[in-house]
Amino acid sequence: MGNNPIPSKQTYGEAKTVSGQVIKFTCHPDEIEKIRKLLETSVYEVFMPTTSSVVKHGSHGEYSRYEIQQLKYLAGQNGFIEILKIDNPPEERCGFIINEYTTRWGGVFSEWKSLEDAKKAFSKFGGELNTEKYFSESPGFKRLVSYGPLTPWFYAIGDELLVGDFAVANGFEDDTFYRLGKKFLVKEESGASKVKICLCLGTRFVRRECDDPPYHEVAYRIVYFHDGTVWDERNFGSTPQPLSEEEYLKMLKS
Repeated sequence: MGNNPIPSKQTYGEAKTVSGQVIKFTCHPDEIEKIRKLLETSVYEVFMPTTSSVVKHGSHGEYSRYEIQQLKYLAGQNGFIEILKIDNPPEERCGFIINEYTTRWGGVFSEWKSLEDAKKAFSKFGGELNTEKYFSESPGFKRLVSYGPLTPWFYAIGDELLVGDFAVANGFEDDTFYRLGKKFLVKEESGASKVKICLCLGTRFVRRECDDPPYHEVAYRIVYFHDGTVWDERNFGSTPQPLSEEEYLKMLKS
């Protein structure tokens, strides 16, 4: 748990990838030959993630570090729907996407076996309110992902990390309890009894030396939620309480 410290012993190395790209790297002196061999035999090219695409959403744009083609786009007062073709999806992620966003429900995207399947479903049901139902019954449909106020992986920018179907800020870490996208009841910062339903955006693990004797190192969480709420594990305030999907839906109806 925690951020990996920079090793006290490190050396600089260089190697060529399979395609001939020259790579500079740092590592522990004992690991240099192993890393050089890996680069020369198994790695073809190395790229630093950079934002390269702008996808138009009406009067504004959505940025991405992937090569994205927006093939269809419809917008209304309460949201939009679009077909996206991602030319360089990482780690075998699906490159044929129908992405939807509404001001009431947030975002949801569906994956398709082919571009033609996505186009046919879009042309038939793209203007419907209940596309989740219609799309799931359409030929070529693979799966549906609800991302709400989070950022879907294909709109990752810069050095954001991909965690499953989502993009999160670099430095956030996975946690077995405060998981990305999980719903919690979070107390108001003022200390009022009113609680808010919040989505977890990620967790940072911090290590620091205690201010008081015996000055040993302690580790604690800082948890970030989608509405700007931040919970620090060192505080003795109310701990965010997890919500099951059934509890969440019940609260929405109450």
